[in-house]
Amino acid sequence: MAPFDMGDPAAVPYEPVRLSSETVARLRQASGWSRFVAIVGFVLSGLLALALVALGAVTLIEPARMGVGNGELVLVFVPLALLLVAALSGAALVWGYGRGVSQFFTQGEPSLTRAFKSLRHLFTLSTILMALTSLLTLISAIGKLM
Repeated sequence: MAPFDMGDPAAVPYEPVRLSSETVARLRQASGWSRFVAIVGFVLSGLLALALVALGAVTLIEPARMGVGNGELVLVFVPLALLLVAALSGAALVWGYGRGVSQFFTQGEPSLTRAFKSLRHLFTLSTILMALTSLLTLISAIGKLM
């Protein structure tokens, strides 16, 4: 056995997490608020999807009314589609966090681990989408300069 190999991780005893009553109350509150924020995110995503469909319909039915070319439309629709994906994914990840925290009280630590993993994925997604948005903004600015 290697010096740092402890064998089967399930066989290694560990101390369960002990939380103060204040921490438990804060986790319960975070769970409730995260579910509320997720529901608002799903509703706003639905409204954004309707707006995107309406914009697409107007563009197809009356292209002259939009007053922009195909290249410019890409710079409108791609960020909006990215925003829709981000909003839906973010709402799902926030919902997963809230669900994981509430399951922690009935199922134990693995649920809390999953909850924080959802939160980590949310921050990763936000970072990637911020980078993509910045890139599209840069492309748009360079296009206006030329």
